[in-house]
Amino acid sequence: MSRSGQVRIRLLSPEMLGRRFQYAFLSFSDYVEVRPDLGEAVFPSPDEYVRAVEEALAAIVEGLSWPEPSKESKCPRPTVSVGGWSIDCSRLDRGPSLYQLGSKSDAAILQGAGLSRCAYVTRACKTTVAWTHAAVSYALEVIRRGGPLGGEAGLEIPWLARASLFSRVRSVRGPTEAKGARIDADTLGTILLGGALSYLGSWRVDSGRQASELEFYVLPDYPSRAYRVLRQIAASGGIRDNLAAKAVRLLRELSVSYEQALAVAVASQVYSHAATARRAGVEVDEALAAGKLYTVQPGRRAQVRAGVPLTNVLLRVYSEETLRSLDIFVSQAIRQRDREAGNAAKNAASECVNSLFMQALSGGSGDLYLRDCARALAALHSYDKAPHQLRRSAAILLGRLEWEAARIIRSRR
Repeated sequence: MSRSGQVRIRLLSPEMLGRRFQYAFLSFSDYVEVRPDLGEAVFPSPDEYVRAVEEALAAIVEGLSWPEPSKESKCPRPTVSVGGWSIDCSRLDRGPSLYQLGSKSDAAILQGAGLSRCAYVTRACKTTVAWTHAAVSYALEVIRRGGPLGGEAGLEIPWLARASLFSRVRSVRGPTEAKGARIDADTLGTILLGGALSYLGSWRVDSGRQASELEFYVLPDYPSRAYRVLRQIAASGGIRDNLAAKAVRLLRELSVSYEQALAVAVASQVYSHAATARRAGVEVDEALAAGKLYTVQPGRRAQVRAGVPLTNVLLRVYSEETLRSLDIFVSQAIRQRDREAGNAAKNAASECVNSLFMQALSGGSGDLYLRDCARALAALHSYDKAPHQLRRSAAILLGRLEWEAARIIRSRR
């Protein structure tokens, strides 16, 4: 694993989802040398490896921690402390799904690797293993030892990591290379860390007439500082309010497409956290181009859907003030409890999301789609059953759209 002070990590086959997980983790080091042709990543020293693991651990704990558990909970609250780290494992989301096909179990792989320092406790107060908790356990052991764990390649590859990104090589048993393949503890650790880093939660999503549980991941095509920034922007807001959570909330509550919901969610995350990119010296468009949003449908085996590019289409056309006004109005519309006012507000919000999205795609040419949103807002503003705060937000957004429409009309002259 290490020669002359270097740390060498084996990379999985390029078509495996696990390779992208490793790329997500490797993006947390500015000094690692990635050699795709040789199937390895080389850290210059154990210290640099530990530093990358610590950076990844901090990002995971921040992004995948839930609020404090209920005080009425009778289950134990396992807390682990290593060095200067103290982590309440009961607050961590369990992360990516674990699978079992036949006699081969992901849980058995994690238990066999001894990655149970940070325990996952079920609602029935039973202690078991989970992906995030195993990743944290690995990180804490690396920090405790001051370097990689080493050891022989005797561990199997988790089923999710074996899943193929390309349909031509997808099969029930995974890529050919995965059959009988064995990895060491550090390769497994980088897979687990990257999977937890890229994970944005599991949400129930309606797709036509069918609702399904989907897991969301923001994954890079290659390690980069830009991806590190993208991941930070996407995960901002925590497990309840990150990029995927916002997009799914719009899909559930409004009559909008997946592309429209994602565009609004991306714009919201970007203008709220643009300073993150500036501090890292990365342009927003560069960060968004560094990865894609993938969905995985759990079941007997993981089914990976095609990655959706993350674009800044709305911020390229509208001002930050306009998008902030849209964000506030949509959030208030979704929260309305009165049935009549809520329906009117959601209809207006759906119309506005659609109008702004269509206008952004058409640019300054074609129909002025913003008029449809403006009419819906004007009607809601005059609706006496709507709460004052909602009507005020509608008026503010209407004013912003009048400014945007005037600007578009001037650009046509």
